[in-house]
Amino acid sequence: MKIWKRLLGMVLLGMLLALPGAAEVADYSAGANPEAFGGEYTRELYNVLRYALLTGEESPALPLTGEAMQHAYHDVFAILGSWPGMEECFRLEADGRKVSFRPHYIQQYVQALEHCEELLESLPEKTEEKRARSIAQYILERTTYRAWAYVAPNRVIASEEVIGVNCMSYARAFQLIAKKAGIPCIRNYSAIHSWNEVYVDGQWWVTDMLFLDEGDVPLPENRSTLWPLERKQGKTFEEAAPQAVIFAKELLVPGSTVKTEE
Repeated sequence: MKIWKRLLGMVLLGMLLALPGAAEVADYSAGANPEAFGGEYTRELYNVLRYALLTGEESPALPLTGEAMQHAYHDVFAILGSWPGMEECFRLEADGRKVSFRPHYIQQYVQALEHCEELLESLPEKTEEKRARSIAQYILERTTYRAWAYVAPNRVIASEEVIGVNCMSYARAFQLIAKKAGIPCIRNYSAIHSWNEVYVDGQWWVTDMLFLDEGDVPLPENRSTLWPLERKQGKTFEEAAPQAVIFAKELLVPGSTVKTEE
């Protein structure tokens, strides 16, 4: 049954893209890690999302294939996060059977990013690792940990005083600035925690504001802000949507999750 559903989805997508005026979508998935694809995480979904990321334009519409596909959309957008909120970056057709995608900043995020223009202007002169560190320091200077205090990233970034935030607040604020700075970044999450993973110097690393936050103590110069992915251990880092994580990383940096032999 799953095979038939996949074949039907491919046929419908082919028919859709053949319509007059429909944008042509390349097979971007050819350059991605094959392990990114499985179940509802299809090459067709990858291609239209990658198209939207690269062109900044609304993608051709993709047929919905049931509840599982909608869950896949939700997981991918929750992890990408740099498109602020699913309702802001995908559009259902009038009949509710097709969906299209577009990268989009909502206005309050644009305004918030104006508060860190000095930071953003300083980043190109730094190494990739130092850029990630500078973003972390910027956020830590404005926040302190409060377990249940979710604060939207625009408020974190624009804050003129120290505010209490939870782990999701840290992660979404870091991701918003990283995206603006051109650093590939996702927000990963488990049932009890949220953190970032960034692509720096040719590989993915963990960066976690919660474990970097030491209250009023400045971030020590000799303390690394990046950790190997192997450090993700225990229930705290038990990924809620591991397939979506690989898929999202491959959308941002095709081929970046391919394991190389040591």
